[in-house]
Amino acid sequence: MRLHKKRSSLVMLATLAVAVLLLCGARNGPVSAGPGLFGLPSLIGADAQQVICPRCTFVNETVNWQILPRLAPFTLASGDGAPSQDTAVRLCHDTNALHVRFDATDIDIINNYTTCNSDIWNLETVEFFVAPGPETPTVYHELDQSPNPGAYFASLIHNPNDKCAGIVGNLMSCPTVGVSWATGRVSNGWWATIVADFDVLVNLTGDARGWHSDPRQFGEQLSVLNPPVDNEPVEVPILFEREGRAPIPKVWRANFYRIDAHANGTIEYSCLHSTLTNPACFHVPSRMVGLLLV
Repeated sequence: MRLHKKRSSLVMLATLAVAVLLLCGARNGPVSAGPGLFGLPSLIGADAQQVICPRCTFVNETVNWQILPRLAPFTLASGDGAPSQDTAVRLCHDTNALHVRFDATDIDIINNYTTCNSDIWNLETVEFFVAPGPETPTVYHELDQSPNPGAYFASLIHNPNDKCAGIVGNLMSCPTVGVSWATGRVSNGWWATIVADFDVLVNLTGDARGWHSDPRQFGEQLSVLNPPVDNEPVEVPILFEREGRAPIPKVWRANFYRIDAHANGTIEYSCLHSTLTNPACFHVPSRMVGLLLV
């Protein structure tokens, strides 16, 4: 679908208004692009929440996270209210990458994993799923970070069933080419940043290691599987063209998650946009929000 050309001037004015809002006072509350903004419900469906991803501002080559508003508070994956500890997400983009920051309140940080692509999701972890374009994706990137430096997880996921069954994945390299990771601990919890190059995020075909069954949910042995065949692409608004490389769309689908392990052995699963699952399942791409890059 293509946005009507007659809307271009309105889009420019709305983009300027959003930029002013981001710079002038809306620094602590959630930023959400409500229904009707830029006509996007026709692109991502009436049920999908929309959030704005502004341009990054850098200070000494580091993102100035303090001026960026947090997204809405997380809810439990089941949809039954708020988790016991807060998770704040901020995000922005430059011409090369998406930048995401999690700030997790945590009185008992529990995760003893130390290596890349280990099973960090069994304990304290934050996760980011993302796919280009407005449609509900069947292929998307999963990028997870634990509180421990070097203990992250990166995979391309094929999920044709919109649920935690029949998922296959293609693990990315260690270290992950095109993705930068950082994490640290503070007095009341921990933080993590994930910076993912657009060249990585628009590549939905994986690499030579091939697709394999994701063993996390089912304990299956790894088995080779051909990568999924791309459907006819949906025509979407482009943020900017790049000579010799794939263009960057304005609209993406994404969700943000946290696994919060407690000292008493319980675990809470929460999301920016609840997946409405119990037992918890994060792999419900139809519940991904729309990301509008401005």
